[in-house]
Amino acid sequence: MVKYSPNIENLATQMFINGNTRQEINVTLRGKISFCTLMRWKVLYRSTQSAVRDPATYGRRG
Repeated sequence: MVKYSPNIENLATQMFINGNTRQEINVTLRGKISFCTLMRWKVLYRSTQSAVRDPATYGRRG
């Protein structure tokens, strides 16, 4: 699993929502963000207005 900075997550999500393709986003940000990751960030953004999840909302493990 790759860890992206919150800035990259938010920027990539905004670019994706604005119609940029995954390839365009990866070239611009010099990354290798998958389509599934972009979709996950987009869904999270649509429900929370942020592509970065608040750790306080994480479910308990174990």
